[in-house]
Amino acid sequence: MDKNRIRNVVKQVFLSEEENQKLLKRMKQDGFSNFSHFARKQLLKSDFEVWTVSFPEYLSLTERLLFVGRAINSIAKSATQFGKISQHDLMELGQLMEELVELVEKQVKEDKQRIAKK
Repeated sequence: MDKNRIRNVVKQVFLSEEENQKLLKRMKQDGFSNFSHFARKQLLKSDFEVWTVSFPEYLSLTERLLFVGRAINSIAKSATQFGKISQHDLMELGQLMEELVELVEKQVKEDKQRIAKK
């Protein structure tokens, strides 16, 4: 890369074909033919907002789901590396999934009760 370039940091983004077509359409609508210029203008706008939505009532469920996801990823990594899954891993995964189903069912029941009270 040219060391004299003002903009010498490269960022990549991966798109599906459908997303790419939407992007090209949006660029055309906004009068851009250069993706780099369009991306800079869009990403560095001063009015660019990010909203974070929080649902504290789902915090314990979310934490457990993250735990189960990590366990699944660990088992998948082992299966990829060694070409097999141990009986212990399968049993642990089954127990985690049962626990997760119970938590989801409990949350749905609580949500239905809360909605019924309104």
